[in-house]
Formats: sequence, structure tokens, C-alpha cells
Amino acid sequence: MRGFFLFILILGFSFSSLIGQSDIVNSEYEKHGVVWSFGLFKSWLKDQNVAFNKIDNEVDPIFSESYKQGFAIQSHYMYKPTKFIGLVYMLV
Repeated sequence: MRGFFLFILILGFSFSSLIGQSDIVNSEYEKHGVVWSFGLFKSWLKDQNVAFNKIDNEVDPIFSESYKQGFAIQSHYMYKPTKFIGLVYMLV
């Protein structure tokens, strides 16, 4: 299965380089740039929370777990060898 994906990847790069060579004269697009992506996420990781309940002089811990979730914004560097195909590298 890995060999199949590697074959498809090599085939895609070969195809994009052929298109890129024929598109050198007409380059009306940006080849380099920074793009942004954002969205909601929910992780398989769990947060472990501890709360304390105090009654008189006795303190009881209350343990709870919840999945991590939130909002994420990421920046990416993008190189476009052709007008319709781009390679993205995630910036941290």
C-alpha cells in the first residue's frame, strides 16, 4: 500500500513538473507566498482537571477529564510550481 502511495506521489510531481515547464512563459500567478488556515479542533488527548470541595475542615479532591478542543490558526508557506498545483510547508 505504501508503494502505491509513493507511486502516485511521484506521478503527481512528474506531472506537475511537466506542466510547470510548459507554463514558464505565462506566469501570471505568485509562485511563493504565505497562506493561512483556521478552524475548530477536537483532540484525542485528555485534560485532567482537579477541583477541591471544602466542607468544614475537610477538603476532598474532585478529579475530572475532558477532551481538548478549541480554535486554531496556522500559517503555511506555499510554493506553486504550476498555476493549479501548490506545495505547502507548515510554519510553526
